[in-house]
Amino acid sequence: MPVPKAETRLPFSFQAADLGQTVATGNGHAVLVSYYASPLAQGRKQTYVLFVTNPTLQGNLQNIRWQVNNEDVTNQETVWEFTPADTGSFELNVTLLDNSNVELETLTLTQVVAPVNQELENLIELDDATHPVAGDPTTSREIINDLLVHLHDIADASSNEILNRLLFGISYIEANDHDQAARDRLIGQLRTHVNGGQAANFFQDAAPGAGICRLRPEILAMTIQSGASPLIPWELLPQDDAALQTALTRIRAALAALSENHRIDLFNVLRFPKASLKATKMIVDNIRAQLFSNNSLETIMTNTANATSLLNHFKTGPLAPPTP
Repeated sequence: MPVPKAETRLPFSFQAADLGQTVATGNGHAVLVSYYASPLAQGRKQTYVLFVTNPTLQGNLQNIRWQVNNEDVTNQETVWEFTPADTGSFELNVTLLDNSNVELETLTLTQVVAPVNQELENLIELDDATHPVAGDPTTSREIINDLLVHLHDIADASSNEILNRLLFGISYIEANDHDQAARDRLIGQLRTHVNGGQAANFFQDAAPGAGICRLRPEILAMTIQSGASPLIPWELLPQDDAALQTALTRIRAALAALSENHRIDLFNVLRFPKASLKATKMIVDNIRAQLFSNNSLETIMTNTANATSLLNHFKTGPLAPPTP
């Protein structure tokens, strides 16, 4: 079986653990990544991605066997979904098989399932609840039950409260505006474009933003470093319409000129929730350095005008100052 391009490499500037909960073969030729980390929430969909990074293993691979609890499926899919029905620990065994059904590699990922967050459920049940976490039940359940472990891993609330709240707020707003089904459909479309080598379609469909934080590929590529430079040059977007279109044409040409490997890397940062959160932090840090004299996030976010400006740069920029 040909391994899909999207699953042939990990993002060059990220470690496997930056993508989610992982396990790798001893030789590192295959890596299994879970979108979410233990403790998982009971009854919530989990997504797993198998990366096969070794060319010889890619050439010998014919089938993949996914085994967990009473489920035992053999297919040629490198992405698999599972919804744990019970609490407690479980093992997901993934076996890579050749065309004679001989085992090439096996990975075992152990995870723990806990009940959904009961404090949140209590808030949702209160008709007059005013706590912001209970604002939208579907979004709140996703962020609290699925994403909270990653949020605290990237920005621990006890030591980095401002960043933690910022990442929570961005992911909550974007998840509320674009539900999980819509985000999953877009990621599926982008994966199809990546696997088919369709650069123009990839960047066109990703342009409004993708993933849990709705990251746009241009500001992501302006932030991720390749050696001493970002993938594409940092460029402020003019507010004059004609100048803006000229700048966007230049930026889109730079994106189109990226190598296929870098396009795959951008996709995988957009795809995985934990990677998107880490990239959001990286983008915020880049905006601080470029446009706020490297002032601390606390200093910026305690000033309403500066906080609004930073978020506008993140969502639609980076923006040039208005023309006098």
